[in-house]
Amino acid sequence: MRLLRDLRASTEFLLLLELSRAPRLRQRELAERLEITPQAVSQYLHELRRRGLLAGGRGQLRLTSEGIEYLHRRFEELREFVVATTALLPVIAETEAYAAGSIEPGDSVGLRMERGRLTAHPRTVAPSRGVALGAAERGEAVRVGSLEGIVDLKPGAILLLELPPAFRGGARRLGPSVRTRLRSARVDVAGGLDPWGATALEAAGWPDALVHAPVQSAISAVQRGLQVALVGCEADVQMAIRELEELRAEGREARWRVEHLGEARARRR
Repeated sequence: MRLLRDLRASTEFLLLLELSRAPRLRQRELAERLEITPQAVSQYLHELRRRGLLAGGRGQLRLTSEGIEYLHRRFEELREFVVATTALLPVIAETEAYAAGSIEPGDSVGLRMERGRLTAHPRTVAPSRGVALGAAERGEAVRVGSLEGIVDLKPGAILLLELPPAFRGGARRLGPSVRTRLRSARVDVAGGLDPWGATALEAAGWPDALVHAPVQSAISAVQRGLQVALVGCEADVQMAIRELEELRAEGREARWRVEHLGEARARRR
C-alpha cells in the first residue's frame, strides 16, 4: 500500500489530518508532532497549497474541499487494507506441526518454520511456542495449543528464470543449465510457467511442483520461507510479472527477480 510505503505520501496525509483537527497550529508545532524539521513542514505545506489541498496562510490553514476528499480517500484505502490484511491473520488457539523429536502430551515446544513446514521442537526456546496436546514421534504430526509469540520467519523470494527464445523447440537441452542455476540460487521448489519451462525442469531432474496456478502457489511458498523458481519463455515470464504486480497491489507481498538463462544480470522487484 503506497500510503504506508511512501514517506512523502504518509507525511502529507498526517499533515492534513493534524490541520483538519487544529487549523491554527504553527509550523514548529506541526514539526514537533510529526517529528520532522520546520523546513520540511514548510516545503510540504507549499506543495499541498500548490495542489489545491490547502488554503490560507500563517496563523490559520484550512483544508479545501479537495483536501477533505483526499483525506477521505486515504482513510477508505486504509480501511480496505486493514480489513483485507486482518482477514489473513485470524486468531489461532491451536495448530498442527511436524514433530522434530519425540514429544509427549504437555511438553513445551518451540515452533519454527523449516523448509516450508511448521515444526515443533520439544523443550526448545523459540519466539513462538506452545504446549503439545498429544504424543508424536519425529516426523509425525502433533497438535499444539496454548500458543504464544510469532513464528520467526524470513519470507523467501521468487526467481523468474527466462529461457532463451532459440531453445523453444529444444528445451530439454537446457536441463543442465537450469539445474546448475537452481542449485546456485538454493531453490527449494520450482514450477514451469509453460510447456517449455516444465520440459526444462524435467530435463534438469527437478520436480515441477507448481503445476496448477504457479504464481499463486509461488507466493504461498515464499510466505512460508521457501525460495521459489518459475521457469518459462519471455511472454510467460512477463505475464507472471503482471500477475505478481496485481497481487502486490492487493496486499500480497512477494519479492522477485528476473534472470535470463545464460546471462548474469538480473532485474529485481
